[in-house]
Amino acid sequence: MSQKKNSFILKILNNKETIASLEKENQEAELQLKKALKEHQIGITSMHKVIWAERKYKDQPEKIVPAKAGYVKRMNT
Repeated sequence: MSQKKNSFILKILNNKETIASLEKENQEAELQLKKALKEHQIGITSMHKVIWAERKYKDQPEKIVPAKAGYVKRMNT
């Protein structure tokens, strides 16, 4: 492969590492926020209002899913 293609690959790999790191930081911040909110659905600071709503799911009857034929598809990444 050419040097240019190698630089694209390295950039993609570096970006993936950066994204993973930022997602981990974001998850940790959300966890701290959830701990601070405890059971409250709304939190207010001098600059922000946070609403952590709940999603309720109704009971659903059991379903029988028909079989699907297998296939192969090229991945995007």
